[in-house]
Amino acid sequence: MSYNKRLIHGTNTIVKRLEGIYPDQEQMDKAHNDLALALGTYQEVYMEIGMKVGVRLIYQLLVVDDELPIRNEQ
Repeated sequence: MSYNKRLIHGTNTIVKRLEGIYPDQEQMDKAHNDLALALGTYQEVYMEIGMKVGVRLIYQLLVVDDELPIRNEQ
């Protein structure tokens, strides 16, 4: 699926749920914004964690592994 289709498919359920809870458009917008802020925060935190893990793996592969002596197994 394309990114756009995945986003639409992934948000349909929560949008319908929020519409059922908040028939007033202004309240719906506030709830949507609150949810978007919370999800965005999770996304930022997990992205930062993923970046740090990726950098550590690259460092280990490029620097640490090259410094380890190679054993000759017989």
